[in-house]
Amino acid sequence: MPKQSNRGFTLIELLVVIAIIAILAAILFPVFARARENARKSNCQSNCKQLGMALMQYIQDYDETLPILGWLPGDGVVWPNGKWDACHPWHMRIYPYVKNTGVFNCPSATYKWQGEVSQMIKYGANSTLIAVTPPCTLASIQRPADTVAIADSDGEASYGIQQTPYLGSGSSKPRYLGVRHSDGANFVFMDGHVKWVKVQVDPVTKLPVHPGPQQGVYWRADGTS
Repeated sequence: MPKQSNRGFTLIELLVVIAIIAILAAILFPVFARARENARKSNCQSNCKQLGMALMQYIQDYDETLPILGWLPGDGVVWPNGKWDACHPWHMRIYPYVKNTGVFNCPSATYKWQGEVSQMIKYGANSTLIAVTPPCTLASIQRPADTVAIADSDGEASYGIQQTPYLGSGSSKPRYLGVRHSDGANFVFMDGHVKWVKVQVDPVTKLPVHPGPQQGVYWRADGTS
């Protein structure tokens, strides 16, 4: 009768298998992370598209006039959580056209707005258009397909995106571009279309640098950068 072998893995063979698994994990984990972020970026773009459509509906209902940055005397609103407040920012002016707080939350952001009287949404409006008196009109925007309406934002306030370096605020609290999606941000333009744009970060101030005409992005109604 032939002798049956009970030979198992040697230590060297086991180490080789472990090394191969570690190499494969090192290769695949970043791929999976990028895939998850791409999914979040796509969800964010869907939010932005809905916000852009809501903005366009508002503009059409108000004689082609953009919503204002903050609020007017005697101008209040009931927020989604059921509380009335004199604060009536731009996102509450377009809220009736979406009726969903989730649309105002970027999936890559940690904070989630639940409809409370707060400005901590993660999208900001271009304050060079909505922080003006009298309110900006659609007809005054020279390059609607290239002019920023709404974008990913970050910071303590959320009224609007100020021109360099802030995304905007009705107070002294700054609002920055939110660089959350593969070193860039999602932008809604004044014609309603949405696209991702790469955003540089200043190595000294650590603040995002607004993309400009070289990237097909304009901020002012008169068609200048």
